[in-house]
Amino acid sequence: MTQTDLRATPDSFVVLVAAPWGSNAAASLLVQTYEQTWMEPLHVAWEDGQEIGEIQSGAIQIRCMIEEPIPELVDLCGTSYEPYAASEQIMLEMHTHVWRLVATGGMEAATALLKVMTALIEAGGSGAFLPQALRLHSPRTMRVLSMEPGSEQTLANIFVNAWHGEDWMRTRGLTAFGLPEIETPVTDGLNGAYFRLMDVATNMIRRGDKFPSGSQITAGPKTFSLEEGPRGPKDERVPMAGHFGVQSLVP
Repeated sequence: MTQTDLRATPDSFVVLVAAPWGSNAAASLLVQTYEQTWMEPLHVAWEDGQEIGEIQSGAIQIRCMIEEPIPELVDLCGTSYEPYAASEQIMLEMHTHVWRLVATGGMEAATALLKVMTALIEAGGSGAFLPQALRLHSPRTMRVLSMEPGSEQTLANIFVNAWHGEDWMRTRGLTAFGLPEIETPVTDGLNGAYFRLMDVATNMIRRGDKFPSGSQITAGPKTFSLEEGPRGPKDERVPMAGHFGVQSLVP
């Protein structure tokens, strides 16, 4: 395997885990922690003399590379569901390596990655950053959200994010599932738009497919029509987002 093999495609899940160790000798710690946490086998193989390898979780193959630390991750602490504790933030500031994990395979790959991410955190990792969602998960977030690793709601909360701009809010992260991103006008407050998008995202992950154009979707007391988009402003922060299209939830 080469660094070229770790290039992300639109349907790739990419995770960067900050850690205090980077030698491939740490693989034994990962395997031990994973098997203790999930009561399942994990296999890790490294290229001779390189920090590039493969992690096998069930039927899913996860490509792995150990990289230099990213000091800027500290600036993203505010994006975590569960706030960073002071000790966790200090650990993040002191991380010495980043484990880049890349996998494809929809919901099954997302579940496998979630388990490996959690094991790395339990072994001493200090945060998991998802470039496709622009979100950093704190160790506490990973422990809370991984309690039901096969849940579509869990996978949506881990791998999907949503933010607004110019009166529209759009998801980021559904592209990695091979699904269109969803956007909606912010007509009933930011919370209403956010939970509406995340509810539809969860159901799309469960279906493994998008909803047909023209579908009527009830969200709270209102019914929305799902139309082909995009209609809101374009966002360049995640270039691959929307590779499989964008749909709009409109009143």
